[in-house]
Amino acid sequence: MPVNPLKRRCMSSQAPFFHYLCFLFTFSSFVSVNIPQKGVFYLAMRHGFTEIDFPVMDSIERIRRACGHVQSSHSFVSLFLWRNAMELSVRIVDDAFVVACGGDFFFPCGGEMQKKAFIEEILCSNAGNSASAPRFLYCSAGDCDFCRSYFPGVFSILPDHACDEYIYDRAEQTEMRGKKFAYQRAKINKALRSGNLFSTALCAGNLPVARSITLDWAKRRSADSADVMQTLEAIENFDSLFLYGNILFRDSVPVGFNMGSFITEDTFDIHIAKTLEDDVDALMKLELYKALPDRVKYINREEDLGISGLRIHKRDAQPCAFNEIYTLCQQ
Repeated sequence: MPVNPLKRRCMSSQAPFFHYLCFLFTFSSFVSVNIPQKGVFYLAMRHGFTEIDFPVMDSIERIRRACGHVQSSHSFVSLFLWRNAMELSVRIVDDAFVVACGGDFFFPCGGEMQKKAFIEEILCSNAGNSASAPRFLYCSAGDCDFCRSYFPGVFSILPDHACDEYIYDRAEQTEMRGKKFAYQRAKINKALRSGNLFSTALCAGNLPVARSITLDWAKRRSADSADVMQTLEAIENFDSLFLYGNILFRDSVPVGFNMGSFITEDTFDIHIAKTLEDDVDALMKLELYKALPDRVKYINREEDLGISGLRIHKRDAQPCAFNEIYTLCQQ
C-alpha cells in the first residue's frame, strides 16, 4: 500500500528533527510536562508557540493587514481578549502566523507559502492519528479555496453559521432610510421618548463607569464568567489596545456602553456591547456610528454564537453582508 504523502514527508525529515523529538520525550519523563494525547509529534509542532500578549501585537497586526485579512476572529484584540477562555497561543514565522486553540487551530494568516507550510506541519504532526485529527477554525471562503488548491481531498469543509460575522454599512445605519429600517427607527424613537438620553465618548476618565455597568449587567443576567472577564480586561487595557467606544446615559445614570477597535482602514469592530435597559441598544449604536471617523465605512458586529435571540437581534439591524466562516476537518 502506498505511503500517504504527508506521512512520507514526516518519515523523511532531517535527523536533527528526530533527535529533537527524542529530547522532548526524554525531557518529559524527568519533569512534569503536560503532553496532550496527540503525542510527541504534536508537542514538537507546538514548539515555537507563545502566549498572546502585547509583545506580539505589532507582528500579528502587520501580517494581518498586509494580506488583507478582514475577519474579527484573527485581529489581535479578539485574540488577546479571548486568549484565556479559548486557550489560545500563537506561532509567528516571517510573514504569517497560526493560532492554536486547545487541540485545534485557527486557519493560518499571512503569506501563501508559509500558510501552506504551517498546514503541512500540522498534518504531519498528526499523521497516523486520525481519531483526533486537528480542525482548522474561522476559515473564510478564500481559505477553503486555498485548501482545495493545495490540499485536494484532504479536508471536509463545514459551514459554521454560528461564527459568521455580521457586516453593516455605516452610511445605511446612520441614515436609516426606507422600509427595511422602520423597526430600527421605531426602537430609537421609543428610546428617545423615554427620557433624557445622551452619549459620550469612552475615555480614561469614565472607564470606571464602564466597569460598573459590566458588573451590574453580569449580576442582573447571571452572565457567563468568560464574557465578563473579557469585558473587564478590555476596560483595563483600553488604551493599550487602542479601543474606541461610547457610554449612554439617562440623565446622569449610565445605562450602557459599546467598545471596539479599527480592524481595517474602513471597518470598525464592536467587540463589546452592554446595556442595563431594554430598547436602548439601537440608539447607543447609532450614536457610536455617528461619532466614528469619516474613514469608517463598515461595522463588524461579530457572530451570533448560534443564540436565537442574538441572531434575530443582529438580523433585525439589517446587515449588508456576512463574513462567512467555515471549519475544515481532516478526512
